[in-house]
Amino acid sequence: MKTDFIVFTDGTPANEFMLAYAAVLAAPLGATLHLVHVLAQPLVALEFGPPLLDTDYVPAVRAGLLEAAARLPVPATVELLEDDNWYSALDQLLAAYQPALLLAGLSATDGPLDEWLSNRALPLAHRTGYPLLLVPEFLAAMYLRPPRRLVLAVEDRPFTLTPEGRALAPLLARLSCAVVPVTVLPPTGPTRAAPACGPRSAAG
Repeated sequence: MKTDFIVFTDGTPANEFMLAYAAVLAAPLGATLHLVHVLAQPLVALEFGPPLLDTDYVPAVRAGLLEAAARLPVPATVELLEDDNWYSALDQLLAAYQPALLLAGLSATDGPLDEWLSNRALPLAHRTGYPLLLVPEFLAAMYLRPPRRLVLAVEDRPFTLTPEGRALAPLLARLSCAVVPVTVLPPTGPTRAAPACGPRSAAG
């Protein structure tokens, strides 16, 4: 069965690390990466008169993505979607590819507006039900390898994974990636000191 990953690109520095990590994940699974950029035509301000559309923007973005795809060691395609509604464009992609995983870069931001503009993929897991992997902008080279453990943060109550989430399980098994459920509970009594680790000197 064909495995597809959708990789959202936005031209930020986080893309370089995110594409590298996406390739590391895709290689052992034989997955194809679909590099996606949802764009709205930017305007060029003139000194006099109304702003004009920047006709060089779309070709430049396409050329950059094609170059990035060509450098990847795994099969990759490029998709440029011109849609004023970002989520409408996303729905088209999900219907077309039914991906196993969504990937996006997580950029360092400064303030709520910068956060909204730079990390628009953050709500996707809740909105779509698809697994979403956010790759931080500053990812050390030592972590460019398939994961060994996946920490699953759950609340202290019954829960059900989405069908898209359950479909990821066979891929994690092929990566020999253990799933570790974790629940953080509030203290119910007096806090006890954790036992000391390592050798202790004997009391004299």
